[in-house]
Amino acid sequence: MKFVKKSKMELSDILVPDLFILNYMISLEAVDIKVYLYMLFLNKNQTEMDNATFAKKLCITENELSFSLDRLQTEELIVKTSQGFNIVDLKE
Repeated sequence: MKFVKKSKMELSDILVPDLFILNYMISLEAVDIKVYLYMLFLNKNQTEMDNATFAKKLCITENELSFSLDRLQTEELIVKTSQGFNIVDLKE
């Protein structure tokens, strides 16, 4: 019998740092958590997405997305770059 690991994007898992859960999740707004988790997903799968599509996928407005990105930057969970955003490695 042969077992084959499925590697489709929909069947994979995303690692959420324990430090995020312990130190950040409790104080963030629900929309911020939603945005952060989706960013982890996009980052893992090396997917690019514009803000309008990103907001639409999460059923939020672009304004809500902008405010959420600002809050995540303030919390030092993400860093704005010329190409978009980098997710901060919380273990460093």
